[in-house]
Amino acid sequence: TYLNSVVAHELLVGANTDSKARDISTRIIEPLRKVGRLITPTHAAWTDSAGAIARMARKENRNLRSIPKSLIHDYLLAASCREAGMTLITENVEDFKEVRRYLRFEYLPPWPK
Repeated sequence: TYLNSVVAHELLVGANTDSKARDISTRIIEPLRKVGRLITPTHAAWTDSAGAIARMARKENRNLRSIPKSLIHDYLLAASCREAGMTLITENVEDFKEVRRYLRFEYLPPWPK
């Protein structure tokens, strides 16, 4: 199991208390970081995701300011997983299906159901 820094960021932002944030850091993020299983987007992943977002905005005639931050994170997460040669495991299959229209990467729903 690997954890992407984008997901770690989302978990920490979503923590509703300092105690919850410490718990997430202590129990989830740090153990994976210590064993080298934390994936962080490189400049190339940022660039690839930006290009894909720009293509999507042009093709769908979308105002960039209207694109939700969560969707921008999804593009960055997808580009980072692709770069690392990893398959993204997500319950958010519908959003990543849309991302895949503009950025090639592999994803699967969690298992077992």
